[in-house]
Parts: sequence; C-alpha cells; structure tokens
Amino acid sequence: MNRGRGEVGIRKLCLEVDRKQESDPIRRELDRYSSLFYFEPSVLGAGDYLLDHQLLIKRKRLPSFLEGIKSGRLFQQAHLMSQTSYQPVMIIEGNKADILQSQMKREAIQGTLIRLMLTLGIPVLRARDSTETARLINYMGMQISPRHQYKRNRSLIKYTNVKLSPSQHDAVGVLLGIPGIGCEKAIAVMEKFQSLRRLFNADADQLQSVKGIGPKLAENIHLLMNCPFGNGKEG
Repeated sequence: MNRGRGEVGIRKLCLEVDRKQESDPIRRELDRYSSLFYFEPSVLGAGDYLLDHQLLIKRKRLPSFLEGIKSGRLFQQAHLMSQTSYQPVMIIEGNKADILQSQMKREAIQGTLIRLMLTLGIPVLRARDSTETARLINYMGMQISPRHQYKRNRSLIKYTNVKLSPSQHDAVGVLLGIPGIGCEKAIAVMEKFQSLRRLFNADADQLQSVKGIGPKLAENIHLLMNCPFGNGKEG
C-alpha cells in the first residue's frame, strides 16, 4: 500500500473505506485516483467513506434513498452522520427512471432534501453511476488537498491590486489558511507586522490595530497562534 506521498512529494489523502464497500465495483473506480488517495479498510458505521479525517461520505443508490424516505431509515442514518465530528456529505446515485418506478411524489423528495441540507447540514450531491460517484469523491479530495489549497490561495492573491514578491506571496498564503482571513486582511496584517515572527508574537490588542480585524477575530487568531499542540493523537 502506497501511503503518505504521491507525485512530486505531495502528501496523499487517506480515504477510509467501510468494509461493506470493499467488494463493491466502486472500489475499482476509486483505484483510478490512487495518485491522490491511499486506502484504509475501516468500520465507519455512519458512513461509507471517510476522506482525510474530514469528510464523512454516505453513498445511497436512488432506490434505497427513496425506500429510506418511506421507512424513515434514511433520517436515522442522516441523524447519525450529523452527530459525528466530521463534515457529512451524501451522494445519491441513480437516474430519473428510478424515481418514476418508485411513484413517490416530487414534494416528498424535495421536502427530504430540504431537511437533509438545511436542518441537518448535510450537502447532497447527485451522480449517475458508480463512475461518477468515484469522480465526485476525487473532486472532494482535490478541494481539500494541500496542493489545491496552495494553488487556490496563490490564485486569490493574483487578483489583488498589490504586487507581491514570491516570499510575500508565501507569507500571505500562510495567513489565508486562518478562518476569517481573506486576501485584503492578510496583506493588511503583513504590512502592519512586516514578518510572520512578529505576527505570531502579537497579542490580541495589537492584532486589533489592523484595519478589518475586530475583537473576536483578533482573539481567534491569538488563540490559534498560542494553542498547545499536545501529542495530537486521538485515542
């Protein structure tokens, strides 16, 4: 099993696969994206795949999804997903013919989707077949991979009105990883403190002196900079 590093030394993402999905044809489809993922068999319970310890993915074939609405089992599964510490995602796999065969009212399906997405906070994606489901999982991995985030940050910086040197780009890119910090705020922070070292040593009051940094954001940044890491391992 090739873990850890992919092409050009980029860290691969761990894709945990529930043991019930190991023999499913989609497993072979996912193997096509082995440059981004390495695979770990697991017992997930609430989902079918756990991507990089962040996204808990449940794959539902459309007939099973529709039957779950009727029986209520779908809502039990969705509630379990929403109670985990991960971001839940549901992929519904199938086509219009499955809906026609079920004879379920459109309003019932729409009401279920609203409940899943708005009440339980579970994004719902559609896929035609297992090939497209695997592709969606690959897209999710690309979005959360460090390589993509780095490229996205550099792309955001590219469209600012401030010309930055390569080292300044990198420093601003570091700040873009902090929740609540966009390009303008990141540049304003670096113009104020001039170096990451000075920024990391700043207290909350000093952070608030930057335009656009309010008390709450300043406190969050200060806590992030000073939070002890510990052993960083889950039991």
